[in-house]
Amino acid sequence: MNKKKLFGAFLALTALVGVSACGGNETESSNSPTTSSQTEAVASSKGSESSVSTPSSSANPTPSSSTSSAPAPSETTPEPTTPVDPDANYTTVLSQDFTDVTAIADKTDGATMYLDSSAKGSAVVEGDTKYAKITGNSSDTTLYLTTSGLDNGKIKMSFDFSLSGVQGSWTLFQLYGTSETETEPAEVFGFRTGKDSSSVTYIGYRTDKGQSVPTGFSSQLVYDGNANTWFHTELLLDLGAGTGNVVVTKAGTSYEASFTQTISEIKALKFMAKGQGKSVCVDNVVVKHELGDFTTVKAQKLVKLEALYNSYDLTKYTTNGATLTAKYNETKTNVEAATDFDKLNEAYNKGVAEIKAIKSDAEIAAENLANAKTAAIAEVRAEYDRLDNLYNYTEAERTELDSTRDTAIEAINAATTIEEIPELVETAKSMLAEVSHTGNGSEVVRMNYSFDATTLTAAADKEACVQSEFGTTVTMTGSITKRVSSSSGNVYAVELQKQKSGTLSFVATADATLTLTIGSSSSSNTSYFVVLADDQRIEAATVSGNAVKDTTDATYVVVAGTTYAENVVTYTLEKGKTYTLCTMAGADDVISGRAVRIVTMNIA
Repeated sequence: MNKKKLFGAFLALTALVGVSACGGNETESSNSPTTSSQTEAVASSKGSESSVSTPSSSANPTPSSSTSSAPAPSETTPEPTTPVDPDANYTTVLSQDFTDVTAIADKTDGATMYLDSSAKGSAVVEGDTKYAKITGNSSDTTLYLTTSGLDNGKIKMSFDFSLSGVQGSWTLFQLYGTSETETEPAEVFGFRTGKDSSSVTYIGYRTDKGQSVPTGFSSQLVYDGNANTWFHTELLLDLGAGTGNVVVTKAGTSYEASFTQTISEIKALKFMAKGQGKSVCVDNVVVKHELGDFTTVKAQKLVKLEALYNSYDLTKYTTNGATLTAKYNETKTNVEAATDFDKLNEAYNKGVAEIKAIKSDAEIAAENLANAKTAAIAEVRAEYDRLDNLYNYTEAERTELDSTRDTAIEAINAATTIEEIPELVETAKSMLAEVSHTGNGSEVVRMNYSFDATTLTAAADKEACVQSEFGTTVTMTGSITKRVSSSSGNVYAVELQKQKSGTLSFVATADATLTLTIGSSSSSNTSYFVVLADDQRIEAATVSGNAVKDTTDATYVVVAGTTYAENVVTYTLEKGKTYTLCTMAGADDVISGRAVRIVTMNIA
């Protein structure tokens, strides 16, 4: 791992932090008492409170020329005392109070705070005095930073966080530690406000539904449900010794906990809002790193490198065993030759990554089998397409053709050896060729048209559609507009105006099926929709959802509301006929007074 990436992870966390309280004005102090081992210069301002924690210092006294006189001969002027700086051997790798933050970035390489890719919520910056906020949704929303390269020395970290809408289980921060062989990081400790868990050492707790505070925890730190509560955290980790100390302070009351945990490398610092309406605010993040003794760190890396190499069973690397051994020896030589931390980390991280990328016999075989399957499936699909373009198939014949192709693909995917695949491909081709067909020719024209209104763009709601948005297969006439969501600003449907004043038409160049998802012009409206074949209304083949055939005249469809995805209508098309999609027209205002909205249109 390189130091740059590690620092990037911590920086990402910093971007989360805000100066202002989450969900209200700050009413409690978020400062923790400073100690000789944890004093850092961090300024913060939350609401009406402000504080500065700095190392103590003494200045040389400067006598005033107008009021002071020289000391008597028997007196001596004391030498100024130089205070001991507890952070003299530390380098600040991250320091940010988010006053200049304007956005929370997606995941990128480097020093970036980002949202988990699966998160449904959002991280935002609000107010005049910026802070980082993670807002939960129906599933967990996580804001975190990845780290790499900090696998030696000591780390000091401080930050503030605040909660709102807490119910149930929240993980406010976790530092992950893992061995080289583990693929998923393991929890070292965490701060939660929900139910107990044997995997986490709690330093803060909120009772839920009558639960009692776990033994050994400070009742002063139990979360009181006040959304304006800020906690200040001071954390010290000795990566070499595998020990840590954490102090959490709320309103001037502190709780301190120590722990021992073997940490090969810090993986991530995570803030998580779990559940809709929940949020976490983070502010004033400072991270400092002490590398430690260079000779000791180099020795530790050599031990880790040897342990990694010894974890491989070379009998399972008959193809790449020599490569793996050579890469280990090369990395070891480069680590031993390093003369500073930058070169040491570069040599170690590069070598470890290259060793882990070397494939075992099983991985090579699996990769070759996967490639063979991909090529075989492509060959079967190509034969299917050739036959489909060469012959005219009835609907029943094409169903059989499709089923034959799909069965062949399933069989290929189920193969366990490469040797099976050629025979499976030949069998598939033979079976596809045996499917009967009604005629043949060198070229058979097939209908293949797809339209999705949600892919369109519009500057404003009810912007007129243009012909190019429907392509060359379908012709637009009259008034058709794009409907835009007021909340998202995105197009969600096109609207065919009432009284047949907006139409979409096309010529069926082959027998095909027309499939539509449609809706009415409002959630409380009912609309009437028809498809004309050579100007004659035809009956829908199938309907679903809030779309139904009229009870007395099945040649038009009655559709209610705007639950478009449920309203699926299909029509059977005959080659050579001209089809027109439109609203009902006539003197009856009940059935001709509403527009119809179309979301998707497919012809195949």
